[in-house]
Amino acid sequence: MWEKQRAQLLATIKSKKGQLKSLMSKSAEEGRTTDDDEEAKVKAVEDDIARLEANLARVESFIADVAVASNNATPAAGESEEEAGASAEGESEPEKAAKGETSVKPNNAKKGIAFAQLAKAKALAVLQQRKVIFLLRLISHKAWTHELSKHLRKQWFLIRLTLAL
Repeated sequence: MWEKQRAQLLATIKSKKGQLKSLMSKSAEEGRTTDDDEEAKVKAVEDDIARLEANLARVESFIADVAVASNNATPAAGESEEEAGASAEGESEPEKAAKGETSVKPNNAKKGIAFAQLAKAKALAVLQQRKVIFLLRLISHKAWTHELSKHLRKQWFLIRLTLAL
């Protein structure tokens, strides 16, 4: 649609420039400048060309927007309620999301980074576990205080948060 309108605008601009050239060449062949009547026609044609070029710029931006949108479009699905919901939420593969399948993106990190991330997560888990064991020992020795209660609630929240991730 937009490509057809762009082609029509380009053809019209070319035609208007031809009219402008014929108006200017007539006075140039006679060795004179344009008179008032010719100048009014030239001005009108130049105004038309400026308007058409502005429209052409708009149409070209629409064409570029359509190209970007077609490259970034998310497929739509709607064979079931789950697929429709996944499609509405912007899932890149709604059919798989509706079935509960997940896609894992490849890890493009440099060599050794994945192991370092695993080691860090394991170390944090061990430290968290040691804190819980320490608190459980305190509880078993009946050294219960208000501060210990607040600390235990905080640690329990962090453990639940870690497990949720």
